Amino acid sequence: MTFPTTLVFNVTVFRQYYPEFGNETLFPTTTLQQYWNQSSSYISTANRGTLNNVSRQTALNLMTAHIAKIAIFNSQGEVPGIITDSEVDKVKVQLEPPPLPNQFRWWLSTTVYGQELLAMLQIRSVGGFYTPAGQPVLSAFRF
Repeated sequence: MTFPTTLVFNVTVFRQYYPEFGNETLFPTTTLQQYWNQSSSYISTANRGTLNNVSRQTALNLMTAHIAKIAIFNSQGEVPGIITDSEVDKVKVQLEPPPLPNQFRWWLSTTVYGQELLAMLQIRSVGGFYTPAGQPVLSAFRF
């Protein structure tokens, strides 16, 4: 199977996988395309490297959904964040402040799409070479 060298946005597939953005009136194709373009500033559309084929397309779609969800929060006057405490009477909500060492991880953690993307990127970025038990270790990393 041959895959394109540069990935492009497929709105039909995106709406199928993320039905929250299925309403074409609330989420016109041009708006979703704009979010995809913004996503490509974070994740390259060049189909090579650790993320390739389906994984890169999924990562770009997750980032697009994450950015779209942040836009929903902003349009509703909500501040996206990780809730650490809440109270019903007298309405108190406490958000976790962005951690100084890694703002990007905090930002991705503010939506379920970003959390899924973060998990995927962490798994795909693990380096090393796995050698199953009983196999020669001549080509494995040694410390």
